[in-house]
This record gives sequence, C-alpha cells and structure tokens, in this order.
Amino acid sequence: MSASPAELVRAGSVIAGLGVPPERIFAMRARRDAAGRYVCGYDCGCVQTFGPGKSQAIARYIAPRHNGQGPLLVCGDAESDMAWT
Repeated sequence: MSASPAELVRAGSVIAGLGVPPERIFAMRARRDAAGRYVCGYDCGCVQTFGPGKSQAIARYIAPRHNGQGPLLVCGDAESDMAWT
C-alpha cells in the first residue's frame, strides 16, 4: 500500500521483479477522462491511500481476504501515512 501513484508502484513491481498482481496494489489512482487520458485529480470512486485512507483501504480491501483480520505489521515513512485528527 502506498500514497504514491498506482502506475509508479506497478512499474516498480515489474522492474524489481516482485510480480505483485495489479489487483493487489493499493495506491493513489489518478482520474481519467472518457478517452482514458489522465486529468487533474484523483479517482474518487475508490479509497485513496493517504491519511485515513490507509486504514480504510485495509478494512475494505485487505482484511476481507484474511477472515476480517488486519495486517500484523504496518510501517510508514511520511506524515501521509497517519490520520491526523
């Protein structure tokens, strides 16, 4: 899970030979127009993975695949990895 653009995370996975399937990459998704071109903004049809979105993504996409359990360990390296309230 990353607050980086999903396209970059996918490319990094390929370049590093990690073989992470695209459906298991949770990252920021850019908005596209009807022709598939990128436009300014984020795809608001899915959880965005910064701040509180990281916890939401874990609850919505990851925990259901593991009998409702969250991850054993979560690490972050930036303010965007934490939900400030």
